[in-house]
Amino acid sequence: MPDGVCLPDPPLMIITDRTQANRPLEEIAAAAFDAGIRWVSVREKDLPLPDQTALAHRIAEKAPDDALVGIHGNPGPALPEISAWHLPQAGNLSTARQKTRQQALIGKSCHDVEAARAASRDGADYVTLSPVFNTNSKPDYGPALGPRRVQEAAAALSAASCRLIALGGVSSTTIGVCRQTGADGVAVMGEIMRSANPGVAARALIQAWIAAEFLRPFRCR
Repeated sequence: MPDGVCLPDPPLMIITDRTQANRPLEEIAAAAFDAGIRWVSVREKDLPLPDQTALAHRIAEKAPDDALVGIHGNPGPALPEISAWHLPQAGNLSTARQKTRQQALIGKSCHDVEAARAASRDGADYVTLSPVFNTNSKPDYGPALGPRRVQEAAAALSAASCRLIALGGVSSTTIGVCRQTGADGVAVMGEIMRSANPGVAARALIQAWIAAEFLRPFRCR
């Protein structure tokens, strides 16, 4: 992997969705942080940006010093304190970079390999590729891409500083395949949001990610 962007350790992004959540998002985030998660992104697009920001700040109050708390959406004009921004597929990376503090991590949603290449060329710190597997959280996002497409995207970004995050249907049973294909990290929504015990679910994800380091690389069949 080339020098460049450093993702949190472990490189697991928890994406919020209060419509699926079993408990308040602040409690879920606190449990995930206690389990070892170091990245939470607020994705509550129906809320006005000030409300999203307020929620992100409440979650940040529960976060360790080395954790990232971000927002899914285009940056507002006066939000330099948010440590990560995740842009939609049509988001403008150059504009976002101008509106955020220099150290902020900026990523972008992608749904095919070429979009991932384009986002990397435009200066994204990371991209999510989705949906990798079938997902109950976002069933309207189209058919699952499958591990082979993740492997192709990983190869396409192998010489870039942009990191690849696998998203969609990621669970403790599928996370290993994501790492085997070359993904630099994963993003998870439903596995944590719907869990009766998000701390236990988060630990299972972390342990499965670590265990996958010692598996053979994925090979397309």
